Amino acid sequence: IVKDVNGKVIATSKVVQAVPLATPQFISAESTYEGIELSWTKVDGADYYQVIRYNQYNESEGNEVYNEETYVDKYARVGETYRYEIAAVKKYDHKSYSTYYKDRSTVEVTRTMEYPVLPASATPKSGVTMTISWQSYDGAASYEIWYRLEGEEDFTLLKTAGRTQTSTSHTGLTAGTRYSYKVVAKDSSGNILAVSEIKKNVPLATPQFTSAESTDEGIALAWTKVSGGDHYVIYRYNQYDELQTYRVEISKNSFVDKYVQVGETYRYEIRSGKEFGIGDLAYSSPASEQVEVTRTMEYPVLSASATPKSGVTMTISWQSYDGAASYEIWYRLDGEDFTLLKTAGRTQTSTSHTGLTAGTRYSYKIVAKDSSGNILAVSEIKKNVPLATPQFTSAVSTDEGIALTWTKVSGGDRYIIYRYNQYNEVEFYSAEITETSFVDRNVQTGETYRYEIVSSKSFGVGETGYISKASEPVEVVG
Repeated sequence: IVKDVNGKVIATSKVVQAVPLATPQFISAESTYEGIELSWTKVDGADYYQVIRYNQYNESEGNEVYNEETYVDKYARVGETYRYEIAAVKKYDHKSYSTYYKDRSTVEVTRTMEYPVLPASATPKSGVTMTISWQSYDGAASYEIWYRLEGEEDFTLLKTAGRTQTSTSHTGLTAGTRYSYKVVAKDSSGNILAVSEIKKNVPLATPQFTSAESTDEGIALAWTKVSGGDHYVIYRYNQYDELQTYRVEISKNSFVDKYVQVGETYRYEIRSGKEFGIGDLAYSSPASEQVEVTRTMEYPVLSASATPKSGVTMTISWQSYDGAASYEIWYRLDGEDFTLLKTAGRTQTSTSHTGLTAGTRYSYKIVAKDSSGNILAVSEIKKNVPLATPQFTSAVSTDEGIALTWTKVSGGDRYIIYRYNQYNEVEFYSAEITETSFVDRNVQTGETYRYEIVSSKSFGVGETGYISKASEPVEVVG
């Protein structure tokens, strides 16, 4: 409390500070059959403990909250090394973490499998059924098949199979979920001989377009709603067969594409998608049937085009229009207002826009006018200044999965990897990669995968993203 010379209060302040909790210390951290088992010292005054896990790339893979002084991380993958940090927490209006920002207790553990690996696979069938298959193992008298839905703590026994059986089915599943399976080979005395661990997505249904039409705002799309996913991805192809994408949240099943050019025809397809957490693969359904729509306008369309030249120059061309005395060429960088680039005479049919930057996007408007300044015809063009195409520099199978590296591309803000299986089906896309390397850990031993990569530039939430041409594909055996 601050007072003046007369004792009058002229200012006050209030500070609330929690007394720090002690730092919990790890007592043990070891790989077990169930996962990585942790225990730590008890901290007086703590309401709960927060365990934070980092993978070998120092990426945080989330945190868990526990009231006890022990925890088994059942989601640790065999062969990978993890670092764990722990903090004790006391609940106030503002949380008081004992060691959340500094001097945290840490420990590093590698997940090992104490038993030989039993080759096995899981294959979705008919949308709601999973077929689990395994190879017979010498000396095995039975096989236990266990399953766990993503997010659940414990495995549940699905079936105990006889020594000659090498497959079984898991029915009644829900689209967009993910299951972990464990197949355990045992001898006649019940001793474990070999174990497999598999993680597989239950396929999402494919949405289908119910309407696609040109409106005053743009091209309006609507589609059937799909359960189980958390977003949709719309793929748009223009008349040059260039691919662009939109992302739409699952709560909506309609979208207006405002970034279309009058007179141009576009093809659209849509997929439903599901993500399973930070650093995890996004799962996508098969693509829908395509729809094709032409953007129309109230004025006659002036035939025109914009063509990138030498990476930093755009050539804008148009056809002469009967009765036109002049042509106004306007441009707009995304997010800005239109600016007059040039007024061309009646005989001119092209001009250039120079000094552009790769990965940017421009809208052009060419307006044909008569000698009195009346509008006769209009064209609207939106064009991306091209991004370079990344190329794979290496693609190898490692103990962690399939490791990919590629050349860096300037102007974009991310890379998108497409993976195709042996049936040429797109199994996933990973769209949030900002580095020039990626490890695909969700692969099966002995299966062949084909990868393509593009550089991409996003232009705001709900807007189209620009994608470069696809790289030369690489093929790797897991």
